[in-house]
Amino acid sequence: MKKLIIVSAAALLPFLASAAVLNNSLNTATLFPTPGSTTNVSSTCGVSGANNSVSFALMQNGGSVQMNSTLSTDSNGSFSGNVTYPAVAAPGQATLVATCNKSGDTINSQPLTFPAPASTSFGLPSTAATIGGLLNVSGACGASNGIGNVALTLTSNGNTYPLSGFNLTPTGTFSGNVVIPNNVSAGSANLTAVCSNLTTFSSNFNIGPAAVDSFAMSSGPIPGTSVIISGVCNNVSGNLNGATAFNVLRNGSVTNLPASNNLTNGSGMFSSPVFFPSNVGSDPATLVISCPNGSTFSNVIMLGAVDPGVATPVGAVAAGFGPSQTSNYLFLGEILFLAGLAGLFAVKGLNQNVQK
Repeated sequence: MKKLIIVSAAALLPFLASAAVLNNSLNTATLFPTPGSTTNVSSTCGVSGANNSVSFALMQNGGSVQMNSTLSTDSNGSFSGNVTYPAVAAPGQATLVATCNKSGDTINSQPLTFPAPASTSFGLPSTAATIGGLLNVSGACGASNGIGNVALTLTSNGNTYPLSGFNLTPTGTFSGNVVIPNNVSAGSANLTAVCSNLTTFSSNFNIGPAAVDSFAMSSGPIPGTSVIISGVCNNVSGNLNGATAFNVLRNGSVTNLPASNNLTNGSGMFSSPVFFPSNVGSDPATLVISCPNGSTFSNVIMLGAVDPGVATPVGAVAAGFGPSQTSNYLFLGEILFLAGLAGLFAVKGLNQNVQK
């Protein structure tokens, strides 16, 4: 009797086996599909799924969307054919899952990435843009197959200023700061994006006067020393009797510059000893002054050699390298272009003359 029971259990094992996630991959024609697109897929369910059907679902953001596509397996369990992705697929990563309907086994694709819909205009902040100030721009170029970039240009008063490009995320989006040139005109301007996939869009916006007048530095800054930076935050609400802040932008990194006596007076004037940490660097970068009301002003500066006898004080946050000042327009434009590719997005054509 014992032997009979064992034999019967063995005979039932194939029917009692649970469905499994198979190790073989579900092959797709591209890892960067678009919503609603059709793609070729192939894989195998094994002999346990031979001569049957395969259904598909898209797993994304913790949910599943059943797809209408169905394929058939051959006598070996293999299948190949076209499936159509849901039109509702969201931007970001997803996984295509094939279910072998005879065995219940499932097969997963490699991670897929759906693009963000291409922009028709920039997502510009509500804060006013100013001459020489920072402007955060964002948008989407659409399908980029995980690579690509966007070139930006600014048109003001009939003049065009090329801005450094942005590298795109896998979904084709971008976001970052550009520096509005010091030599543009206040008033209406146009910002245009040309994507590597030829998607093009633009936005109109208004450029206000520079946030800081009479900008001056007591000397060329040397890492490890302090320099007096002075100017006048425009006499508008929020800029009087408030704190100014100083930073250096370089290669996408921000270095906070500790400052003393950094309050503006009742006319918006400031004259602050500003410390440049010894590890801030010694080549061109952008000095950014933030006025009490949050408006910004930037100017290209050049740091000299490091003073080895002065240490970085407590409170200096060094996340990049340094600022710079140069009168060579073409040389500076090339450097800012390279810096922009690394994430700074500084402007070619920036007026390098120190404003007094």
